[in-house]
Amino acid sequence: MQVSEAASNQNFAYIKKDGQTSQCAFLDKGLCDIQTNLGHDGLSDTCFSFPRSYTKFEEEVELSMSLSCPEAARLALTTRDAFEFEATNSSVRASLIRSIQDRPGIDLREVNRFRIVAIQLMKDPGQASWKKLLSLGVLCERFDSLMSKGLPNAAETIRETYEHLRSTGELYEVFDRIKPQPKLQSEAFLLLMQTIAIVPTTKIAKERIDVVLSGFDADIDTGEIRLETLADCYREGIAALDAALADTPWFLDHVLLADMLTSGFPFDGRTTHESFVGLASRFGIVRLILAGACRSLKLKATIHDLAQFVQTFVRHYQHNSEFASKVNSCLLNSGWGTLDKLVLFLRSA
Repeated sequence: MQVSEAASNQNFAYIKKDGQTSQCAFLDKGLCDIQTNLGHDGLSDTCFSFPRSYTKFEEEVELSMSLSCPEAARLALTTRDAFEFEATNSSVRASLIRSIQDRPGIDLREVNRFRIVAIQLMKDPGQASWKKLLSLGVLCERFDSLMSKGLPNAAETIRETYEHLRSTGELYEVFDRIKPQPKLQSEAFLLLMQTIAIVPTTKIAKERIDVVLSGFDADIDTGEIRLETLADCYREGIAALDAALADTPWFLDHVLLADMLTSGFPFDGRTTHESFVGLASRFGIVRLILAGACRSLKLKATIHDLAQFVQTFVRHYQHNSEFASKVNSCLLNSGWGTLDKLVLFLRSA
């Protein structure tokens, strides 16, 4: 155990992982020595709560699960009703609750109501995940515009807009008229992969990353991917991914919902659009990883396999602040952060 450099009551020390296995040094034959000797209450906040996270919006505390936990990823992504919400009374350590507060330029009440509309949109059945995500981007831009003008009831206006466009079919139809541009997509994908190269810390993570690289005909030793072949590999990978998810159409929706809940969307950006760009970046990377895995595994890919690949990415993103920063800023800093570019980036092959 190592005492933190700036030790405090909230962050006094951390447990150093085993250098060979990257596992907790207090594990003994898969069991926790701390819990064995001190009981559940003796665990640190992280060990006590993981993979659960608690976020307070206004007067309510929401419980969500991190997909960086293999079992949480399996349950959340393979279970149809995993994101059905229900109210309950329970007790939780106060130190575990992340509280979303008002800040300059942010109206907590209005943004929280917009967040509820965003979650409803992502749970809308019968539409492709990428279409719903782009529709969310449109609503984010409109919401930011209303808020910047100081107009009242911005979230209610957005809710009414969403309901109207959904009922007329306009909410999603506009994206069908946009033709895929695989070469432009490939340039964005290559930029992402070069910027956020995942450095595996475990043997199993390396094996999964090698599978993805193989799916893009990459050099396994260097990780180099050729731009001239990436478009064809991605198109074939997306076709294989669609086939693998034929019986679980909610899989990618659940990836997005889990991300929105754990990240605190849209409170994790200066504007809802900035928060949306981060969400779109992460979704694009996950879909790229899954496409590579499916092309590599061909007809052998199962949803349980795909849940493991998602878990590998989320583990890096949520537990590596430098990696997370690169992911969130990559598209914004490269000119791909505008909605017209994101349409091309997210458009399915």
